Amino acid sequence: MKRLFYIATLFWSFQSFSQLKMELTGASKVQSLYFQNPELEDGRFCVDSILVNGQQVVLDFQQAAFELKITEQLIQGFAITTVLLYHSDGCKPKLLNQPACIVH
Repeated sequence: MKRLFYIATLFWSFQSFSQLKMELTGASKVQSLYFQNPELEDGRFCVDSILVNGQQVVLDFQQAAFELKITEQLIQGFAITTVLLYHSDGCKPKLLNQPACIVH
């Protein structure tokens, strides 16, 4: 059964240390979110860290694209799921499976 991730909020805000934050908040969940992760001029990649419902996600962000698997362990029974992507200034990660989402 295909699940949809309803995005209630998608916005960019400034974070300390010249980091930006991309926030995705949804009432339902998908099995995975796929992100494009632009490369910076110095060879690093855009995304620095990810939190799902306040829990740090351990992933290798040093690649051009990555998959964030939304597991029951990560959402811990929350009715609303919040994904925070912290990234460098001057770049924006892109949600690739957005057509599977309904954006408000």
